[in-house]
Amino acid sequence: MRSYIYGMGKNGISIYLKMLEVGCEISGFIDQNEVKQQRGFNNVPCISLDKYKKIAKKDDLIIVSVKQCNIDDLLKRHGYNTISSEKILEDIRRLYSPIQDINEVKRLYECFYKGADCINEYIASK
Repeated sequence: MRSYIYGMGKNGISIYLKMLEVGCEISGFIDQNEVKQQRGFNNVPCISLDKYKKIAKKDDLIIVSVKQCNIDDLLKRHGYNTISSEKILEDIRRLYSPIQDINEVKRLYECFYKGADCINEYIASK
């Protein structure tokens, strides 16, 4: 699955850096600003929505980093898989938050010792 970020402003760059930090690859940015399209960011291309429509794949995910214009609803109406940047950040914080409590460390160790089913239960409980 390819992931794109809609919007290459402050929020889009912030989401990109956070995704990079947790090991997720971003295929590109989608932005209507032609200057941003020419530059991209960190060797990641930035394309227009029209260009994206020509290369879109059914299982692509678009992370929407802008709140204006109800772009999320517009993209969904056209059949694109979208998720808000707030939801992505919430999931990252939940799954990658540092463990501070010693009892939590013990519980995590026990789950790893017991195997994959327990690990999945542990992650689901976060």
